[in-house]
Amino acid sequence: MAIDVLDGPVVLVGHSYDGVVISEAGNHPKVAALVYIAAFVPDKGESVSSLIADPAPGAPVPPILPPKDGFLFLDREKFADSFAADVPVELAEFMADSQVPWGVDALNGAVAEPAWRVKPSWYLVATHDRMIPPPAQRAMSERAGSQVVEMPGSHAVYASRPDEVAALIKRAAGLSVGPAGATGLASLTPQQREIAMLAAAGLTSKQIGERLPLPAHRLHPPAPALPQAGRGLPRRTARRVGGRRRLTTAVGRSRR
Repeated sequence: MAIDVLDGPVVLVGHSYDGVVISEAGNHPKVAALVYIAAFVPDKGESVSSLIADPAPGAPVPPILPPKDGFLFLDREKFADSFAADVPVELAEFMADSQVPWGVDALNGAVAEPAWRVKPSWYLVATHDRMIPPPAQRAMSERAGSQVVEMPGSHAVYASRPDEVAALIKRAAGLSVGPAGATGLASLTPQQREIAMLAAAGLTSKQIGERLPLPAHRLHPPAPALPQAGRGLPRRTARRVGGRRRLTTAVGRSRR
């Protein structure tokens, strides 16, 4: 309903769990683009519960307390270190005291049709995040084909670096509703959308021309094979191939 009453194209922004929300809500015809701020980016059939299952060895464990009356909270004493290590102490304490309870049922809410498969997206990786590990953020954003910006910041990067976060949102909104006029990116062909996104990433016209194939193609290629339920997110590792650094993925704790 909130989207229905708005005039013109809409850019949805989601932080943390809200990435699940915008991945589904983004299918609304008025939504032109998605912006993920240190957020979960589930694919079809995935939930937060399946994405955080079986974390990689050494990954930080969020200080989630046992459920109370069907809701979850973070341990107040550990909140700042895990959630808001780079914000002023007074603000971190306020955030800990003013937590909004998180329903246990939300953990298992699975996405039916992820909007990022058909609409452009941007992702901000908070490199000091101790709630959603940065490697997991990179894996999800890469799978979604998002335009990625990385910056030092905790899970509360929106509070510690508000100007940079706002700049990313403005960039997405400018490309989504500015150059295309009233209808935004939703009215463009897939190749036109990709050109706009490559321009946002800083590529010159020549570089864009060299990168794009002549035939029109999908905005996002098919997603790679997904982790099985309960096996967690892909972990990325690097190896040298012919003198060049190549990224590979390993799922969950598949290595023995």
